Amino acid sequence: MRPAPSTLPPLYDRWMRDCLQGTIPSEPNATCHDCAMCGVADAESSRDAVFYDPRIKCCTFMPTLWNFLVGPLLEDESAEAAAGRRTVEARIDAGLAVTPFGLERPPVYQLKYARIGDGWGRSLSMRCPHYIEEGGLCGVWRARESTCATWFCKHQRGAIARRFWFRLHRLLATVEQAASRWAVLQLELGEDALEALLPFQATPDAPPLGAGDFDGRPDPAAYRRIWGRWAGRERQFYRAAGQAVGRLSWSEALQLGGAEAQLAVTLARRAYGRLRSNDLPARLRARPVQVLPDPDGAVVWTYSPIDPLRLSPALLEVLPWFDGRPTRSVLQAIRKERGLKLGPALLRRLVDFGLLEDARD
Repeated sequence: MRPAPSTLPPLYDRWMRDCLQGTIPSEPNATCHDCAMCGVADAESSRDAVFYDPRIKCCTFMPTLWNFLVGPLLEDESAEAAAGRRTVEARIDAGLAVTPFGLERPPVYQLKYARIGDGWGRSLSMRCPHYIEEGGLCGVWRARESTCATWFCKHQRGAIARRFWFRLHRLLATVEQAASRWAVLQLELGEDALEALLPFQATPDAPPLGAGDFDGRPDPAAYRRIWGRWAGRERQFYRAAGQAVGRLSWSEALQLGGAEAQLAVTLARRAYGRLRSNDLPARLRARPVQVLPDPDGAVVWTYSPIDPLRLSPALLEVLPWFDGRPTRSVLQAIRKERGLKLGPALLRRLVDFGLLEDARD
């Protein structure tokens, strides 16, 4: 289905509007329907760009679909959602890593993902199972989890925006995990199932994988144990979880996350304040960056190698002038001695992308 206009999925959007007391700016430079990371015929230069396979894009990631997210996906019987709903039902029917917490990542997939290297965005075998080939879009867009909801390859405000999205991801990840566990408690699996679902381990090492893990076959007995009273009624369980969590207000959801969520809220709100502000520091200094010489100036990497900036020779030459002196004085000197006028929008962009920083920090 085509991505919705809102930045976040409906449930998270409602929660975050309450949490942040404001709307979250969009990221127009990062688009799922017209991927900014896929090579195009008129690309400026392959030397300063990282391209993904257009059949994969950044969907080299299998999300954990938490129980309360699976429910709305199953209940959406619209024609637009049909293809995505089939991908969810296929994961449920396969039974691999299908737990009361949600549709989790199979152990073998996690092993491969940890070693993916430059296969990111290029390995067809690692493509998300909810990727819809017709149209190349996400089949679970309206109920995507926190990683997919907060990941952007390029940011309108560079490092400032990325810091906000990272902190928002931490907040949502904390709350969604807590909400999924709360839903499990509400729906009463039974004591034996809870014990099997949360086993006591004397060692932090992960248990060895069995033959079924490698072959994509769940252990029927182990599967029945973790599902308890709901074994055979997984779809009904997920629908009930979605309804229960969907009724939670933001304050109720936040309470489930405890102190860790409260900490994440504090950091997210501070980052949100910086994202919404256009104020420029009174004193600036240049930061070291990676520079790739170019006939037209230079391509620089600051906060991310997949979101470079192209600078003119004149602009690159005056960056060292920002050495902690008052910003106004530096701008006047550059204009007088080099005939170059740097407007507030350009200066803000240089700060956002980390070429310049507040000298008081």
